[in-house]
Amino acid sequence: MIDGLRLFCKFAFPPNNLHYCGSKELPSLINAFLSGNNSLENSIRKKIPSFEMAFPYLSLLARKNSCDFLDEKIVEGYWIGNNLIKDLKKKELEEIYFSLVNSNYLNKEAAEELISVLPEKTDLHHSFHVFLFHSLTDKTKGTIDFMDSCKISFGKVLQENKETKKLLVEYYPVVSVNNKLFLGEEIVKEISFFPEWNQKITKGSLIAFHWNVFCTPINIQQFNSLKKFTENSINFVNSIK
Repeated sequence: MIDGLRLFCKFAFPPNNLHYCGSKELPSLINAFLSGNNSLENSIRKKIPSFEMAFPYLSLLARKNSCDFLDEKIVEGYWIGNNLIKDLKKKELEEIYFSLVNSNYLNKEAAEELISVLPEKTDLHHSFHVFLFHSLTDKTKGTIDFMDSCKISFGKVLQENKETKKLLVEYYPVVSVNNKLFLGEEIVKEISFFPEWNQKITKGSLIAFHWNVFCTPINIQQFNSLKKFTENSINFVNSIK
């Protein structure tokens, strides 16, 4: 499962490094692991339950598909999108949200508000969580900029600066018009990358990034999947506003 763990870590590191989710001990371990220290695999795996939402979602997807929660296709489905995340039942999500009641993450009122608007079936993509949680309930409500950073963004590399460890990328931001969310026109943005992760970056490469940090190169199929599932999540949230 090391490839699935590696993919998970690429997407989980940026918010973990900002102390938004996951154990505070993990950023240094994840960075070392992604830089080539595979001996840290078991140590990191044991701490993944500290990701309050990602772990329950991955566990649910794993049960649905009868595999390990760090199966590479499960991890890819959650962060990027594929057929393994489709048609999760409302009751299954209810169980997750109620399990978080009275925790530091979610209270009873917020859980009930979220559950009240759930469709009978949904695609359990990371963007579904981002837009549902951060545009609906006051407990976890976020700004447009917060949601834009929290979603997995997809774009194209325009320029790489190895000295500053920055990439210039073109991507679709989340915008709000008349209280509705949309993917806006492409804009240019500067993000960070970690050269020690030893990932190939070239001008014109399609990439995914999270919290303004480059996560991984993606192919055109993954690019289109990420765009489709993100738009589906936005459309759902717009429909319940």
